[in-house]
Amino acid sequence: MAGGGDDDSSGWGEDPSDCSFYSDDGSLMDGIDVGGMAGDGPGSAAAGATNGAAMDSAPYEVVPADALASAADEEMRALVDVLGVETWQARTLLMKHRWNIEHVLAGFTDRGPEALFDDAGLFIAPLRKERTLDGDGATVSCMVCFDDVPPSQATRLGCEHAFCDSCWAGHFRSRIAEGQSRRLSCMAPDCTAAVDERAVRRILRRRDPLALTRFERALAESYVDDNPRMAWCPS
Repeated sequence: MAGGGDDDSSGWGEDPSDCSFYSDDGSLMDGIDVGGMAGDGPGSAAAGATNGAAMDSAPYEVVPADALASAADEEMRALVDVLGVETWQARTLLMKHRWNIEHVLAGFTDRGPEALFDDAGLFIAPLRKERTLDGDGATVSCMVCFDDVPPSQATRLGCEHAFCDSCWAGHFRSRIAEGQSRRLSCMAPDCTAAVDERAVRRILRRRDPLALTRFERALAESYVDDNPRMAWCPS
């Protein structure tokens, strides 16, 4: 199987025996170019993973596909425990740093939490969350369509920009179709705030279940596609 980018052709397959592999010492495998896994170009992970000769000569461990989610969850929980962030923020930080938790923690220590979070489009002090706008007034004026909608039909990110959920859905749908599921950000000009994945689920669950499925799949595949210790099994 070949991963490569954020589209339906990569990552998990229909066969539950699909697998990934990584070197026993956690390093890149000799002769296997997995350095470009984080890119969106088709076949970026598959280019190295299809090098059968290199695979045969390198130490690696096969990991069943159903174990990958557990491995990713374990790394996110570790970051949640150490930094006190939420799970979606831990995933955002790990994807930004190619699933290298030591790199994330070093950035927290050396540069400070504000710089670490800012680079990933996150907010701290106080740690702000996306939210619906119930109780924030009679209506909310969407900055995209300029419609006035009830607060329950709009969502504000931690950056404080608010849009109606219909415009959010269109934005998510477009970005997911472009292969940008792992980089969903605010619609406001020049704003790089990351979108809480829980908002994506809440908004797309009713409006576009297919786009939500692609989004969830892309998040799951990130643990291999964006992780230089991992590669998709070519079998």
